Amino acid sequence: MSEEKPYGFTITVQGRNFLAKQVAGEQLNISRVMVGSGIAPEDTNLAYLTDLIQPVAQATSTYPIAEKDTVSFIVEYRNDLNGGLKEGFWLREFGVFARDGEDEILIYYATLGDFPQFVIAYRDGVVDIRRYPVTLKISDKIDIKLEYPALAFVTEERFWKLLKMEAVPYLERIIKNSTIQRDIMIPATAWTEEIAEGGGGGVCANVGQKDVTDEMIPIVSIFRECMSIARNCGMSTTAETVNGGVKFYAEEAPEQDIRASLLLLRASGGSGTYINNMASDEEVQEMLNEVFGSTTTTPETPEESA
Repeated sequence: MSEEKPYGFTITVQGRNFLAKQVAGEQLNISRVMVGSGIAPEDTNLAYLTDLIQPVAQATSTYPIAEKDTVSFIVEYRNDLNGGLKEGFWLREFGVFARDGEDEILIYYATLGDFPQFVIAYRDGVVDIRRYPVTLKISDKIDIKLEYPALAFVTEERFWKLLKMEAVPYLERIIKNSTIQRDIMIPATAWTEEIAEGGGGGVCANVGQKDVTDEMIPIVSIFRECMSIARNCGMSTTAETVNGGVKFYAEEAPEQDIRASLLLLRASGGSGTYINNMASDEEVQEMLNEVFGSTTTTPETPEESA
């Protein structure tokens, strides 16, 4: 029975000589990361390798983080990189290359030994991801340069934390700066029989609003105490913005004023007409459950999670 080959990770001889120069303040130029399917012969000293045994594809990594005398990063191979992996392969090795003057050398080599990982071909949008941590011991002061586009990865827990701390407040600011909200009154005397094209009703009312443009999108919520008035006159669910006002439509003029809440979204082009068919909280939650699973709940805001 043959002896089991464990994982093997080593800084090559070329890598050691190269990294020793970093003590003198030379820049660490990481130029390439590769994955392969090669199997090192039993009598091979991995430290003397100058390339992968059987290179397959170029990989990527997180941006290296320097701390004291080490540089750490995560090597990642995704089957959707560089146009997508055409055929699956057994990932058995990977290497990190660096620029030494005009030469490119293998400074770090890793073999997965008897524990290779099969990477499937990229088909039907199915992404297969493999990650491996790397730590290089160099010097007290490290200046790092990457010659390939490093990718940044986050855990799901970190993603939701960043979402609550940064994305949600950012979106709240965008929404605040992109909307106008106010209460309005549609006077009973404002209704006329002059029908705009596509109005969908027998009368219309133009409520003046000086800061409104025809590119804004109106969302109107009738106050509860006025809903029966709006219903009895056949008020349309369609509202339309025009320069300097908002137009409403109904089958006949109401006998009383109608009070409502007006929300205006600042749009860059497109129609300023909005059909006021609003989803309920239950419908929104049902949609979220269908997309993310039945246990999905709306993420807490930063204030709620504090």
